[in-house]
Parts: sequence; structure tokens; C-alpha cells
Amino acid sequence: MKYILIIGCFIYSMSVFAQYTAIPDPNFENYLEQNGMGDGVPNNGQVLTANINTVTELLVNSLNISDLTGIEDFV
Repeated sequence: MKYILIIGCFIYSMSVFAQYTAIPDPNFENYLEQNGMGDGVPNNGQVLTANINTVTELLVNSLNISDLTGIEDFV
């Protein structure tokens, strides 16, 4: 019984904390925030992974983005 309780607590704790993706380029994060893919907090350098992991296409030309760090969490 103790083992089941520990496993249950572990599974619950994994689902409680949101996973974030670092987006250090402010222009890239701004684009994501404006298009509903952010975490609702502008200029904090991160977005919710759940909001971007189903995106298959981004149109980011002419947005002056110099760092695509975080793009690996997109599909």
C-alpha cells in the first residue's frame, strides 16, 4: 500500500508542474506571445511547452529574430 501511495504522489507531482521552454530572443518570444503560443507573460524569456509542441509551421521571416533557441521543442 505504501508503494502505491508513493507512486501515486510521484505521478501527481509530475503533472502539477508546467514545463517551460526557454526562448531567449525577445522578438521570437514576442511573436509567440502575440500568436497565442506564449505563457501570458511577455518578455520573461520562456513559453509553455504545451503551447508549442503541436506547432508544425512558423512564419517568422522579417521579424528580426537572431536566436532560434527553443525551436527544438516544436514538433
